[in-house]
Amino acid sequence: MWNHRQPMRLALAAVLALVTSSNDRVIVGAFAPSSTSPITSASAHTKGPRYATSLYDILPRDGDAQENDGGSQSGKDAAIESARERLEALVSTTASIEPKKSSDDDEEDNDTSRYDFSLRPSTVTTEGSPTAPSRLDPDVVSEELLNPPPLTTIGRARLDAEMECLSDLVDSDEPLSDLWSLWFSERGPHAARVLKTAEQLSMGGPQYWDEAEAKLRALIEEHGVHWAEPVNRLATLMYMRGRMKESKELCEIVLAVKPWHFGALSGVVMVCAGLNDVSGARMWADRRLPPLRPDGDTTERRILWVERAAKEALRAEQRAERRIWENVENIDAAERISSANANAKSNVMDDSDDDAWQ
Repeated sequence: MWNHRQPMRLALAAVLALVTSSNDRVIVGAFAPSSTSPITSASAHTKGPRYATSLYDILPRDGDAQENDGGSQSGKDAAIESARERLEALVSTTASIEPKKSSDDDEEDNDTSRYDFSLRPSTVTTEGSPTAPSRLDPDVVSEELLNPPPLTTIGRARLDAEMECLSDLVDSDEPLSDLWSLWFSERGPHAARVLKTAEQLSMGGPQYWDEAEAKLRALIEEHGVHWAEPVNRLATLMYMRGRMKESKELCEIVLAVKPWHFGALSGVVMVCAGLNDVSGARMWADRRLPPLRPDGDTTERRILWVERAAKEALRAEQRAERRIWENVENIDAAERISSANANAKSNVMDDSDDDAWQ
């Protein structure tokens, strides 16, 4: 019998085939009810790195996302695709001169987050060599949230599949596992395997938590906060370690990137409860994904949640699409400057030849 969700499932399967291998299994235990209880000893509350606070509200959320306006939209879409092709060609050219880490790199998306589009500021070490600050530094987090990496072709396909899954949540919990799979594999099979290893270490007990934390932080440093799942898994680990304040701030980063992340929405409620933050727990509890009725039917609150999530996802897509225009304009400006410099140098050389002794 034909299922109305079958086209979305086929598209989702195609996307996941690009970014996961057949032997990978997604772990979906982050902030699940069976998660390890937090450690509450004094040593567990040791101060860790500071993150930006209230990050969920850093992006504008008022008003509806812009809807397509018929014929003019097709022209905009074609122009954006042309700009995307130029940007991906630049990224591919840059990546082609770098040594490959493994054969799986051929299957990965051209992840633009690893290049200079995030506008990360530089600092100077005591030896005088420049280095970038941590991508969990408050200033860097704020900058990255306001400047998402441009949307690649595969990234656009993933986000479209994600929006389809969100829409199907209106009357079914079945798409939840598909969303976990998409979030887990957003940076390709190699990164997904590293994340899987870190998650297994997290679930292995306190003796493995230091190693798990190091792996998760390394993933965030490489890919940035716009791959939300390592940040979410780190928030879970901080909760398990009793470092509630850090966990809450990490949850806020996840929810600034994906306000519809039902795992982080449930997790931040648990964290607020651990902090005895009653008002915060109530506020976030109101934003969680409402359950279906016992008979499997939907509710008005569930419908409203899905509608809001779909609008938030569309806004995120539009912000990322605008970044394509911005970066192509930057490339054009750099090319014009380079061309002008080359012409000026050529003119200087010509003048020098005219003045040379014969």
